[in-house]
Amino acid sequence: MWQPSKPPNLSIYLLSIAALFTVHGTVHRSLVTHRGSTINGDLND
Repeated sequence: MWQPSKPPNLSIYLLSIAALFTVHGTVHRSLVTHRGSTINGDLND
């Protein structure tokens, strides 16, 4: 197990979480767009 000798860097932790959410959101939008207007026709412009 990885045990840091000092408190983890909060800024790096937050950046990692933000990056994960950004990637997840991008992939989700791509999937929704590719599926067409049958599923989320009202939400897509």
